Amino acid sequence: MDATTSTIRVRQAPVPDEVRERSTLARLDYVDTFIVDGAPVGQRTAEQWMRCVLEDAPLRVRSRLISGWTALGLALHLGRPDTVLGWPVVRRTADLVLLGASSRVGMPGQLLLERTAGRLRFATLLEHRTAVTRTLWKGVEPTHVQTVCRLLEQAVERAVQAPAP
Repeated sequence: MDATTSTIRVRQAPVPDEVRERSTLARLDYVDTFIVDGAPVGQRTAEQWMRCVLEDAPLRVRSRLISGWTALGLALHLGRPDTVLGWPVVRRTADLVLLGASSRVGMPGQLLLERTAGRLRFATLLEHRTAVTRTLWKGVEPTHVQTVCRLLEQAVERAVQAPAP
């Protein structure tokens, strides 16, 4: 990390009510939130940031994400318009993007990214429709948390190296 990125910090944070309120899932059984303080928000929209986080990740990282999501039963739509790395866009404004994936095993999920001046907020929202998916997620959660932190750190590093116009 250079001097520019040394002031940027990714941290897991308590989930505010407004994150839960943005979801369109019937029920929220798991929600986490990560904050990127000091992010070079610039002129990128929330959707552009989400693309930076997911689609601009190295190929091997993208491949592992897709494999993991597929193993969790998420129904991705790779290559279709209006998706971000296979996740359909549910809602978008300049400051917010909500992605949603249905599930073949009863664990639909959503990814949320919001931007404000100098801060990004990323959240994962899941519904567990079966005891099996609840148990499955408990095994995956620690890796998920590490992966999200690293994805956000790498996205910010890329953004600093290649700022948006």
